[in-house]
Amino acid sequence: MKRFSFALLVICLAVFQAEGSERMRLGVLKFQNSAGVEPSYATTISTIFTQMLGTSEKLAVMAPEQLSSIATQSEIPMPGYFSRETAIEIGKLADCRYVIVGTVTSFRRKSSSTGIIITGSHKEETTAEASISVYDTSTGAAVFEDSASGRAAQGGSYISIYGVSTGTSNISGTDAGAIAELSERLSLSVRDKLAGDKPKVTAVNEKEATLDIGSVGGAVKGKLYRIYTGSIDEGNILAVVKVDEARPDYSRAVIAGKNSGSLELVQGGDYVYPVTASELKALQKKKAFLKSRPKKLSNIDDILALEDSDPHPATGYENVSTDPKKVIPTYGLSSVEATTRITAHVNAAKFGSSSMIAYDRYTELAQSYGNDYLAAYKAGVIAANMKRNDEAEKWFHKALDVNPNYIPAREALADLQG
Repeated sequence: MKRFSFALLVICLAVFQAEGSERMRLGVLKFQNSAGVEPSYATTISTIFTQMLGTSEKLAVMAPEQLSSIATQSEIPMPGYFSRETAIEIGKLADCRYVIVGTVTSFRRKSSSTGIIITGSHKEETTAEASISVYDTSTGAAVFEDSASGRAAQGGSYISIYGVSTGTSNISGTDAGAIAELSERLSLSVRDKLAGDKPKVTAVNEKEATLDIGSVGGAVKGKLYRIYTGSIDEGNILAVVKVDEARPDYSRAVIAGKNSGSLELVQGGDYVYPVTASELKALQKKKAFLKSRPKKLSNIDDILALEDSDPHPATGYENVSTDPKKVIPTYGLSSVEATTRITAHVNAAKFGSSSMIAYDRYTELAQSYGNDYLAAYKAGVIAANMKRNDEAEKWFHKALDVNPNYIPAREALADLQG
């Protein structure tokens, strides 16, 4: 039996930057445990989850121990269960835009043995499950909730053994493997949803791909990752690769085996996400791998009819609609540029009309593209919903500077000024 191992050391994940830092600040509270879950496992999962979050270049992460220290100094009780109000209060004191509360909902071990006397086999399996809630400390709103599971088995055809050292405990075998898998999946979800940050392929040739996720982020020799384009749920899977070498900040991977796609279709910038051996088998059974690369951002129906070659002249401003599929095609962009912009609008809208994430994404669009009056208007709407009237007025004026006849911005400004 071949043994795979990696050590995850507790380090200071996020030395918070000065006020001018562009990193999004968030804090992670120590995970809570449901009945029947050993407290040491909840502690370890929150530690590993935090460490993996800290590999993102877009996030500045404050660890549970740091938040606990701040709470103690401020004489805030640290109960076994964190209410939303307590979590947000601690997050504000730590100057975090977001705070994460997690719960380990299940931790199950299963073992079986077969055979008699001399010959036989033994199998161990651990499954860990946890959920998280992410709160906006400025509004008190729940930005999103998510859950994930991690599984590791020893014996049979798939072996996944990790060694996890957190400074307070030393967990190995299938327990550590399940913890690592669970923590990685949760951390990737938060990176994607809060910061639009996903692990990627940085280089590729006919034999191997280099991934920007290393052992600190959860990669380990023998681990499987799928390489895909588009959103994580679209199913645009190009290949599944197996890590052949894991360094702290990157890893090298080769095709996972027969009927696992092809590196010939993979390009730098494609996304990666962990899969299990059983998930790979399901993909192979469904023949889910693409035979050719999809066209860029072809999921916006109203743009598909546009030609990709030449820029399209502006047809005049849209003065009534707030639908990006109707407004953005009047900006005079090529179809690819228009589709990219529409996609950014659609993704921002998913976070709701009172979310700091949506607000940040619309303001970024409005600042990056001077003619995007729709983004400025949307930013103004969210600012008004959050009672940030001065900011809302600024964004409505910006929208009208570009398109003075844009009725939604004129009406919103009039309502704001009363």
